[in-house]
Amino acid sequence: MQVASIRTTTGSLLGTIATAANTVGSVFGAATKGISMLDNYVSSALEHQAERIDADNSIFTQRLLAETAQDLTATKIEVDRFCAQSEQHHTHYKTSYDAIAKAVEDGKARRLKTANA
Repeated sequence: MQVASIRTTTGSLLGTIATAANTVGSVFGAATKGISMLDNYVSSALEHQAERIDADNSIFTQRLLAETAQDLTATKIEVDRFCAQSEQHHTHYKTSYDAIAKAVEDGKARRLKTANA
């Protein structure tokens, strides 16, 4: 009887181990599904965020172009009015503009030369 008892105990023990293994497998399966769901959600959120950024960038670019064009137009009209006051205004404006533009270009060239050294 003792052999039968050991067999029964061993069988019960193996049954318990199998049940535990199935439970662990189910837990891992559920965890894998949960991780997959989270991954899908995050991937979707990233795609939506990228689309929002694209839309925002498009609006930003349109506004930037419009505002900059308006500013440049206003500046040109102001310069035209200033230069129209007299030939002297026009001459001095042109001389000053050219000197400033040259100083800016010289500065750019100096910085570029320094950066490449």
